[in-house]
Order: sequence, then C-alpha cells, then structure tokens
Amino acid sequence: MKQVVIENPTINSPFEEPKRHFRFSDEGITDEIVEDRRDSSYFIPIARPKKKSPQQLAFDAVNNHAGYGRWAFIEISDPWDAKNTIRTALQAVAS
Repeated sequence: MKQVVIENPTINSPFEEPKRHFRFSDEGITDEIVEDRRDSSYFIPIARPKKKSPQQLAFDAVNNHAGYGRWAFIEISDPWDAKNTIRTALQAVAS
C-alpha cells in the first residue's frame, strides 16, 4: 500500500457546505480530489494483530503467599449477587 501525504488537507471552506473531498480507494486515501460531496459512511481501520512468541505468552504465576501453590477461581453468574458469591467462596477456601 502506497503512503499518501497530503500537504494541505483543508479543501473546503468552514463556512459553506463541503463541495470536494479526497477519494478513498480499497487501499486507503488518495491524493485525488473529487468535485462532489462525500457520502456518509464509516471508515474503520483495523490494525493487524501482533503475533506473540511462546516466551511472551508464558509467565510464572505467584499466589498471595508469594509462592507457587493452589489457585482458586470463582465464576460470577449473577453480577447483582457477586458480593455474596465471593464471600461464600472465600469462606470455603479459608476453612
């Protein structure tokens, strides 16, 4: 994809209805000016995902005892009752 640099992107008056616009192609914006008002549409650029190596994905986990050991997970199915669910799970782990 060719990079386009537009030196002065202001091509319409701020006090009048837009009459010209820069044309978009499948590759992105071009430096070609179209003598017409652009249709209203969304243009959402999507970045390519960054690939991570296995070394970046792996890490050592340490629990609250500052050592390796047992982990507990809680599934919250009702957000309005989360406090009680967490209390019950913590009591079960503590005993």
